[in-house]
Amino acid sequence: MKKDKIDIIWGICLIIIGLGSLIVSLNNVFGFDFPKTMIVPIGIVDLVTLPVLAFTTVKKFQRKKG
Repeated sequence: MKKDKIDIIWGICLIIIGLGSLIVSLNNVFGFDFPKTMIVPIGIVDLVTLPVLAFTTVKKFQRKKG
């Protein structure tokens, strides 16, 4: 993959995981009582995004080494 493409995917993954974690944690801390039908999909999207983030992170470090 090209350098720019990996960087864009990596950045998007960071934003998605960050926003999802922020929403879930604010819900737990302040008790916004978001419905479970909103919280569960956010968690699923986070779980799907994690392997993509790991893959792009490995690609970024391999590129820096080589």
